[in-house]
Formats: sequence, C-alpha cells, structure tokens
Amino acid sequence: MTQRGKRRVFALIFTAFTLMLMEGALHTLALCSPRVADLLKASWRAGQNDDPAPALMIPDDLLGHRPNPAHHEHDEQGFRNSRAAESVAIVALGDSQTYGINATPDNTWPRHLERFAGKRTYNMAFGGYGPVHCLLLLPEALKHKPELIVVGFYAGNDLYDCYKLVHLCGQAPELATASSRIVDEIAVAKSRGAIADRIERICAAMYFDLHSPIATVQKPLEDDASFLRRTVSRHSRLYALLRAVKDRIFLDQGGVTPADDAQWRALTARLNGRETFCEPFEQAGIRTVFTSTYRLNALNLDDPRIEEGFEIAIRSLIRIRDEAAAKGVETLVVFIPTKEYAYRAAVTASKHGPSQAYQRLTAYEEAMWAETRSRLDQSDVAYVDATPRMRAALAAGTSLYLAERDGHPHESGYREIAFTVSEALNRPAGSSNYVVRETAVTSDK
Repeated sequence: MTQRGKRRVFALIFTAFTLMLMEGALHTLALCSPRVADLLKASWRAGQNDDPAPALMIPDDLLGHRPNPAHHEHDEQGFRNSRAAESVAIVALGDSQTYGINATPDNTWPRHLERFAGKRTYNMAFGGYGPVHCLLLLPEALKHKPELIVVGFYAGNDLYDCYKLVHLCGQAPELATASSRIVDEIAVAKSRGAIADRIERICAAMYFDLHSPIATVQKPLEDDASFLRRTVSRHSRLYALLRAVKDRIFLDQGGVTPADDAQWRALTARLNGRETFCEPFEQAGIRTVFTSTYRLNALNLDDPRIEEGFEIAIRSLIRIRDEAAAKGVETLVVFIPTKEYAYRAAVTASKHGPSQAYQRLTAYEEAMWAETRSRLDQSDVAYVDATPRMRAALAAGTSLYLAERDGHPHESGYREIAFTVSEALNRPAGSSNYVVRETAVTSDK
C-alpha cells in the first residue's frame, strides 16, 4: 500500500472512531437526561414504545390530555414556557395556534406579545384545546394572578373540539344545548358517520396512498428515503442532533417559505391527483397548500354537531369572561383565522380562482366570525381580530405560512397575531384597559 493510501485508511479509521465516540457520548447523555433524549429522538421512531424520549402530552381526566412537564420545551407545569411563574400580567389560553406549532418557544405569539406589550406573559395553550378546555383551565390560569386572560379562538377546529369534549367525552355537560330538536338532529348526524372517521379518511388521501385502505397504509408519499438513511435516522443520535440543529435554524428564521424551486416542484408533483384534498397555491413568490376539504369537516355550520360546537364555544367564552371578572381579571378573545381565510382575497383575485370547497369553507368561516362578533357584542365580551393584519401582511408579500399542507403560521404569522393583541392593549376605551371591537373583517367577495 502506498503512503497516500495509508494516510487515507488512517483518516477513515480516525473519522469512524471519532464518530463512534460522539455517538456513544450522545447515547449516554440521552440515557441520563430525558430532556436530551427528547431533543435527540429520531423522527422515524417518534411515538414508538421503545423511544425513551418523553411524550409531548400525557392523559388528563379533566382535559383528555395535557402537555407533559418532562418535555424539554415545557416548564414544570407542562406548559410551553422557559419556567413556571407564580405571578404574571397576561395568561394566554388556546390551541396549537397559540402553543406555537412551526415556531420555537421564543417565537410563539404569546412570547412576541410579552416583548411588544412589556408584560410578563404565560402560555397555557396546547394542541387540541378549544374554548371549553380554556374554561376548564381557567382556575389554574387564575392562580397566576394575571391582569388579563387572552383566549385564542381558532376557526379551524375549535368548534369541533368543543362538541367533542362536551358530547363525546362528557365534560362540562351543562354547556350542551338542552333543545330536544338539536339533540335529535345530532343523533341523526351521528348515525350517518362520525366526523373523526371522515377526517381520518381525508387525512389518508392527503398524506398517503390514495388506493390503499387506511388500515393498511404504512408509508407516506414523502417517505422516499433510502434504507440506509432510514436505518441511520432510527438509531443515530448524532444524526438526530444534526437534524435538531437544522430544524432550529429553520424555525429561528421564521420557517420562511422555501425558495427552492425544486422542492416546490417535488411537493406539487407528489400532490398530483390530490387536488380535491390539497390545493397548491403560488402568487408573487408566496407558496402554500390549502386543505379546504379537510377543514370543512370542522367548520361545516350545516352539520348540527358543528353548530352545537359553536354554541358551546360562545357559552364558554362568556363564562370565561364572567369567571375571570369575578376575580377582577379582564378577558380578551383574539380571533385566529384559518390559512384559507387569511388568503381569501389573494385566492379570489388569482388567475385560477378558488375551488368549490375553498369557497364553501371561507363562506362558512365568514358567517361564523360575523355571528361570533354579534354574540360577543351582545354579551359585552372584548375581542380583537387578527385577520385584517394577517391579510395586509400577505398582500405586502410577507410569507406567514409554510409551503405545505400544515395550517399553522410560522414566526411571521405569529408576530402579526401578537401585534394585533398588543395594539388592542394600547387602545384603552372607557374604564377598561382592554376593549377592541373595531377590527371587524371586511368582506372581500
């Protein structure tokens, strides 16, 4: 063997030995620290029983589920804050749009609000939580002695979450409608099939093989990784560390819509034939994918279960205001639109125009927000709408959502929601510090 060849062999052996040492060190750290294990968990193994990383959530008798305090992004009470606090100025309640999917913990809208308003803000939101969950969490929130409770009300699935928790999980039964007509209509609707089953079928069509039954679907279309990459990603902590660093850089940059044309072409090619469920949209460099058919299931106001969910949501918001006021605490509801509704003006003006499902979805949402404003006005519940500011940002060419099917904003979108709330806090009216109702959405039909 030549001297040059020997040097190459030595370099390979040295590199392999170094990688093995690093891998061993990371495995040891993961065994010693659940938070490190959670950070380094392999994406291919997420959710499997042999994964030592703490789960994102744990069962809860009252809420159904709650965030896990052992997760590395959660505080000792389980919520997405750097640490728990005995006393804060603002508590934010809501679902995953307030929890902050697609953003780092420092870039959720409650954290932006803390910086904009200069008031300590505690985030008690979590995925799958609707207004009923917020009501059930209120006693826990009030223990933090806030001046203000801000409730994120999301059009995308909060109505269904309210119906589900009350009618299917049996929590807060006093919020259910007593009308025998509504009860009979819900029974008829349930006999035609569960909303959850319909959503599951649509998700299978959105993400998996269109021709495979849901029960036998195993491989997402996105899974084009080689056997070697799958093996490494399942077992290598070093690979997981590099992926975590990459994801953190991506999220710190605000999850900006990828400028890579090849990635966008690859995604749209994978979605070919799925236009009923996934609608790619591109305009002025902003790219995303709408999922109107999926969203319709949780916002179809002609379904008595969703109609009931709306009534439960309104009752919950009013009770939150009443119970908070009894403790001398203000309440502000922030309206968070679906991605489809935020883009409505742009899609309507686009060359191809909106699909039928998109038109139905946004029409339902417009009706829902109009009725919500009317009902909250009647009950003197303060609210503010993030839609106008988000639409203005989109019109100015700012990307607020990822170039994919996910319906959560990224950092830029969360910043707009936080600005909306911050502006409300800086516009006092009468004796209240937090009253805003003048930001109603203007129809763009």
